[in-house]
Amino acid sequence: MGGNFPPFKQLKNNTMKRLFYRPKTYTLKTCEEVIDTYINKYQGELHQIQEGSLGLGKLILYGAKGKKSIIIEEIFETSWTSTHKIRMYNELPKKYENLIYQIQQI
Repeated sequence: MGGNFPPFKQLKNNTMKRLFYRPKTYTLKTCEEVIDTYINKYQGELHQIQEGSLGLGKLILYGAKGKKSIIIEEIFETSWTSTHKIRMYNELPKKYENLIYQIQQI
């Protein structure tokens, strides 16, 4: 019984992707290297929005000329481990600009 069974193929392509999709995450060491490069090499700025428990918490890197803005966020895994998600933006979203403004006012 050969052949291509479209319903199974569709199930495999759509449902399996949703069931087993996990966003790319990064280690603490990798994030620290990104931060070091962004600040020291590209002359960007760093603001910490939230403190982390096992990692970095939530950080905003922005202001480096010709470079994207970066949001680093700690992701909880277990009571003993966490990992980090990195998102990059061509322009810093207004939400984060407002958070930075609020922090600078304190």
